[in-house]
Amino acid sequence: MTNPIAERPRKYMAVMDYGEADWQSDAMHQNKLLHDALTRAEVAEAKLAKAIAALDEALYFLDPDEEDIAKGAGLYRIVTTHKELKEN
Repeated sequence: MTNPIAERPRKYMAVMDYGEADWQSDAMHQNKLLHDALTRAEVAEAKLAKAIAALDEALYFLDPDEEDIAKGAGLYRIVTTHKELKEN
């Protein structure tokens, strides 16, 4: 059985010997950044779901009718924002 490391071209070994291209460390760093970003996205998604659930409950108790919506007041903004959030 041959040793693949010993058979690599010398130019790649030179890069590794002098640390000019530490691609493994760079790849691990990029992986950590991606993992952190995905974790933050999951947390944000959970918070958004909680906010939408709270709006659901609030709208249930407020029980807006067509007249409330027609006024275009604060309740209208809540209803339209809730609708937009649920669509996304």
